[in-house]
Amino acid sequence: MAHRISIGYPGIGGHLEAVGSGFEAWVGGALLRRYGLRPEFARLRDVLILAKTAAVAPFVSMVVSWIARRIPSSEFEQLGFMSGWQGWWRMNALGVLVVVPVALAWQARVRQPGRAAAIAGGAAAVGLAGAVLTTAVFAMAPSVTGITFAYSVSAVALVAALRLGPVGACSVGAAGSLFVALATTHGYGPFQCVPQHERHAAAQIFALTLVAVPLVIGALIAERTESARLWARSEWARQGLLALLPDATVRVGADGCVLAMHVPAGQELLLPRQPATGARFETCLDPAARSQFAAAFAEAVVGNRPESIEFAMPRPGGERFGELRCVLADDGAVLVVVRDVTSRRALEAQLRHSQKLEAVGLLAGGVAHDFNNLLTVVLGNAEEIGRVADTLQLRGLAAEIADAARRGADLTRQLLAFSRQQALAPEALELGDVVERLAPLLRRLLGRAIVVETASAQPAWVRADRGQIEQVLMNLAVNARDAMPNGGRLRIATGGDAVAGAAELEVADTGVGMSAAVRARAFEPFFTTKEVGRGTGLGLATVYGIVQQSGGTVAIDSVPGAGTTVRIRLPAIVPSAAPAATR
Repeated sequence: MAHRISIGYPGIGGHLEAVGSGFEAWVGGALLRRYGLRPEFARLRDVLILAKTAAVAPFVSMVVSWIARRIPSSEFEQLGFMSGWQGWWRMNALGVLVVVPVALAWQARVRQPGRAAAIAGGAAAVGLAGAVLTTAVFAMAPSVTGITFAYSVSAVALVAALRLGPVGACSVGAAGSLFVALATTHGYGPFQCVPQHERHAAAQIFALTLVAVPLVIGALIAERTESARLWARSEWARQGLLALLPDATVRVGADGCVLAMHVPAGQELLLPRQPATGARFETCLDPAARSQFAAAFAEAVVGNRPESIEFAMPRPGGERFGELRCVLADDGAVLVVVRDVTSRRALEAQLRHSQKLEAVGLLAGGVAHDFNNLLTVVLGNAEEIGRVADTLQLRGLAAEIADAARRGADLTRQLLAFSRQQALAPEALELGDVVERLAPLLRRLLGRAIVVETASAQPAWVRADRGQIEQVLMNLAVNARDAMPNGGRLRIATGGDAVAGAAELEVADTGVGMSAAVRARAFEPFFTTKEVGRGTGLGLATVYGIVQQSGGTVAIDSVPGAGTTVRIRLPAIVPSAAPAATR
């Protein structure tokens, strides 16, 4: 307001136009906030928001001035109703473009690290631009050549934009524009060669070029730098995620060729061969899996549906299994994920085996109960017939019937033990003591050709049924005897695992051993490799049932020709809780 009065504006007009300038500033700030301008000017969008605001905001003060000029006043009427509109709009718009960026950009920059370096760089750029413009204004005569030389300061502004971003660009632009405007207004500089009525317009175009072009370039550079930083962060996160995944990931083009591949460390065996970039992915698969992959790949590309297949992976150490999934990516490529599922398939097989044993056990238990009731009737009647028979032949026949019934009862007990439905009488036992007491009987049972050795690393106390534990040892000893027809050594060892809280019983022989296929079915009831008449196939099944019913686990380690080792683990109890009388 004071400035307008000092340059001779009429009093009422000066007051109203000052109010209009205030409204212009308020509307401009509201527009910048409304459009979401960021003070760093690190986006091209921010420059466009500034340009839009610079184009719109001056109309506010122009409308107020238009209203002021309608007030009757001899002094005011001399300005003319339409005088100065074009120059007014250019001047105010250019003021927004020059002042707002340098104010906001430096305000945002001082809050960031490296402030001192930015200030030094900005000062150097402004100094260099000042030297160029001083030469053009004072050392050169007003001419087109001088104007062209003045425009060379844009190179300094571009370098500042490259090195310092929007801060450097707007600093050089604001300082250079102000310097040229002051010099032109006071009659200095190359623009004096331009006619009077076009001089200020030419200087304003120079200022607009000096401000806008480097500011746009600085914003583009800042955008690109930020994009590169975000890409680097996302790439780092992607690489970290890939390193954590247990899968091999391969990007395959629509033509089936490998675009990129990542195999986690230690997972090199997921694929038989590592395909090179540009090679067809199917070449890294075994021939048997290629047709499956082709179908899954085509379904993912054409049907846009994730497809998965499982395939075998022959390896020197044994066959393994892989799962391959094809997922269509947004760029038209197919993401192929390969996972080793050998362990999962082994667990699934163990679960199916356990469920099968559970089902057979329930059936065997039900049959054994009913069969035992029938045998009770048969045995009772056979004994009664033998008691009242009046001939030796009838008593012999009755004795054979009773003996067969007792053998059937033994069989039902084995079935009940396998099905874990047999009544137990648990007590505190020390496994080493049970083995030592049973060892003489085992030696007589196995014969002189088989040496029975016992060992006890440390006391192993458990709560179990003594008769059941003895039956486990007897069944394992009989199996060992059949596996060593020419003699050998049977070792029975006991011990405890204090860390795991388990007692261990290990029975090892030097017999013929088992193949992997036989070992997988060893605990199945009625499964046997012996000839007809030499076994019922319930020996190991009974062992499995007794150990499971006692809360333990049993495992077999066997290699053909290298013997068999059966390891039983039972829950251990505190020795002090066991009575000394059990020894």
